[in-house]
Amino acid sequence: MDHGWRTAESYETPLPPRQRVNVTVPVEVLERWIAPHPRRDDFAEVRIRDVGVPVWTLIGYQQATGADYRRLAHDYEIPDEAARAAVRYYELHRPAIDARLAENAA
Repeated sequence: MDHGWRTAESYETPLPPRQRVNVTVPVEVLERWIAPHPRRDDFAEVRIRDVGVPVWTLIGYQQATGADYRRLAHDYEIPDEAARAAVRYYELHRPAIDARLAENAA
């Protein structure tokens, strides 16, 4: 699965200022922490590697609580770097994650 973080399109289409998360994460960190779902080829279903927490779950929690990546890491008992990778992945794939969150809320 092409996660999209290496494509030029991901970087050439900036989000509007009010939607920016402003988390800078090297590609290597995304590759280290973000893993595809074992049975679904979908940007919205990626997980934190070796932990299994879906990125959309972390982002939903962040939106509900106003948590920064440190609180996400603490509350979900994952490394800070993994939480930062999740937030950055969301920044790169906001429409897919937002759609998944909406689906979950319905």
